[in-house]
Amino acid sequence: MTRPRLALACAPLALALILAACGGSGSTTAPGGGADGSTATQAPAMTDAGGAAATDAAGGGADATADAGGGAATTLPACADLLPDAEAAKVIGQTPKPVVDGSSPYSVYCTWDIGDGFGLTIDATVDPSSVDLWRGKKDSVPTANGGKETTPPSGLGDEAYAFDADAGTYWIFVRRGDRALSVHFPAVPSEQTVRDLVDTLFSRL
Repeated sequence: MTRPRLALACAPLALALILAACGGSGSTTAPGGGADGSTATQAPAMTDAGGAAATDAAGGGADATADAGGGAATTLPACADLLPDAEAAKVIGQTPKPVVDGSSPYSVYCTWDIGDGFGLTIDATVDPSSVDLWRGKKDSVPTANGGKETTPPSGLGDEAYAFDADAGTYWIFVRRGDRALSVHFPAVPSEQTVRDLVDTLFSRL
């Protein structure tokens, strides 16, 4: 059975309308691609309800546009600080290419490509207005890519959801208060790996 790539199917219209109302969120393609010349395409990143800018399509850089209400951007760690490449390699079980940082002022969006379009993706926010977008992504993106909801490890946060894809990739969505994140693994991880990574990420947000 062919494994799904990081390239995500289009989310349902409802999510598209939510994202459009929030200022839009473009996808970003990681440079370099896989060993067969394919490229790893990032999933839509979360933006705030005031219209935080979409990621830069050329290099994954963030547009530092403030929201429509004039609020200051939330202080978030860079991908290299949220999860250094060496730690990402331990999670994945092999050495990935250097992280591609597609963050915006309101979310951290990181992809570690392991070739052939597969990799580890983390999307995290501490902005309260982005929680509904996090729920919208949870309700649409995994299932649009063949994910079937399964039982997540217990006690991860106030909300937690997990999805197994038919070919072995795995999604976890966790919220703790106003902080929310999603992680897409290139293979189904152990429960302890999920717990350790989630705790590490929240400790750095």
